[in-house]
Amino acid sequence: MVNYNELKFEEAINELDNIIEKLENGDITIDSALDEFKKGIDLYKHCYKKIEETEGKIRLILEDSDKNIKETDFENVE
Repeated sequence: MVNYNELKFEEAINELDNIIEKLENGDITIDSALDEFKKGIDLYKHCYKKIEETEGKIRLILEDSDKNIKETDFENVE
């Protein structure tokens, strides 16, 4: 299994697009298709992890009743 930790989200999405194109084209062997499918699953997991990490880092700037600005974790906003 390849380590995708250094791969940027956008790069991983582009790789996924390329894999989808190859699989839809159908000009590859069944073994190659299976390898590409496995790679696609790994890339999907990497992208999902990146989204979760980013969501946890998002800060929303809110103004309270005294017109003070405060930062709140994205997860704590209701």
